[in-house]
Amino acid sequence: MLVILGFVIVMGAVFGGFALDDGHLAALFQPYELLMIGGGALGAFVIANDRKSIAATLRALPTLFHTSKYTRALYLELMSLLYDILTKVRKEGLMSPDRLREHGPVPDREPDGQRDRHPPPGRRTADPRHHQTG
Repeated sequence: MLVILGFVIVMGAVFGGFALDDGHLAALFQPYELLMIGGGALGAFVIANDRKSIAATLRALPTLFHTSKYTRALYLELMSLLYDILTKVRKEGLMSPDRLREHGPVPDREPDGQRDRHPPPGRRTADPRHHQTG
């Protein structure tokens, strides 16, 4: 929904500003120029990516119109947790967050976003395409 709203705002600002400056909107309609720019961009995208990446991009395009799973409540909860951690650092010193790793972020305070986090750097599975022998 925000993508559509952003598109409408951009188009309204560009075309509205052009019209308010006494520009003729017909001068902006250049179908061959749009064909050249769009075709060049699409061609460069196809050249730069393999089939798997292109297919993944096409499958991901509809997700532009989905709403975010991150809500205002989650952001406020995370900001509150960050405030608690920074307050702890201010009162107990810069090394106090290291002790938090052993006991959880803050006792009895784990955000809902915790279950959606990425794995730690040492626990990621290796990508077989980048496997190095030697």
